[in-house]
Amino acid sequence: MWAFYQAKIIYNLGYPKSDSAFIALRYLTEIVKKDIDSKTNCFRMAGLLVQDIHYTDIISSPIIKFSGEFYTKGSFYRNLQTHFPIKPVTPEYERKMVYSGVAFLQYCINIIKGDKEALDILTKIIRNILELYETGMGFGVSSIYFIPQTSYFEATGEWPEGK
Repeated sequence: MWAFYQAKIIYNLGYPKSDSAFIALRYLTEIVKKDIDSKTNCFRMAGLLVQDIHYTDIISSPIIKFSGEFYTKGSFYRNLQTHFPIKPVTPEYERKMVYSGVAFLQYCINIIKGDKEALDILTKIIRNILELYETGMGFGVSSIYFIPQTSYFEATGEWPEGK
């Protein structure tokens, strides 16, 4: 689910015309310079350990709320429909969107930290996402679905019939 959320953030930030979208991708690059393991701290790896960012698994009163639904069809096809608040896009708002992707990734790592195979697949998914953006696949609304789905299939080696 994180991969779909990250693709949606990058799209909403205006990739490829947005510096914030490239910053989000740069953070991912830093995070997967080494394989993800149970001790990975995404904020430290991305260089985001500063006074105004504090990560917690517990959300008491968020300033910006994102919501959405995750859909699956059979065992392969997935889609995430997100609802971002309608606000004027400011640099502060964009930063919070970028940080939310890093926080969601850290949350996922914390959930699966006892499963080395799942952590390895997550590392591969992120590297695949980065490769797809580097090769120019991140243009248009279809990238919201195509990039995370393809990255997952490549990471697991499980493609639906008819690929």
